[in-house]
Parts: sequence; structure tokens; C-alpha cells
Amino acid sequence: MRRLGFKNVRIVEQNYTSLEEQKASDWMKFNSLKDFLDPQDPSKTVEGLPAPLRATIIANK
Repeated sequence: MRRLGFKNVRIVEQNYTSLEEQKASDWMKFNSLKDFLDPQDPSKTVEGLPAPLRATIIANK
């Protein structure tokens, strides 16, 4: 963001996507987040990468 000219860039919140918010539903009946997380270690994907993390970033232009 700084490279794009933003100033005062800061992360104000970070959290992992929960299984409750990313689940199969009437609208999406196919795979959900739990199908892509390591069943032995849900902090990682089945490929061994970090689980999805969402960040809220605030900056000034």
C-alpha cells in the first residue's frame, strides 16, 4: 500500500476465517473451508500452507 502512495498504513484487525462462517449452505452446497484444512492441524491447509487469514487495513491517501 505504501508503494501505491498510501500513508499511515496499519493493520487494525486480523483473524482466521472460521469454519462456521465458511460452511456449506443452501446457496453453496459444494466444498467448504473444512474440506481444505488439514484435519490434524486446522491452522494449515491440506497442502501445508497457512489457513486463510483476514486482515482489516486502514490507510490514508
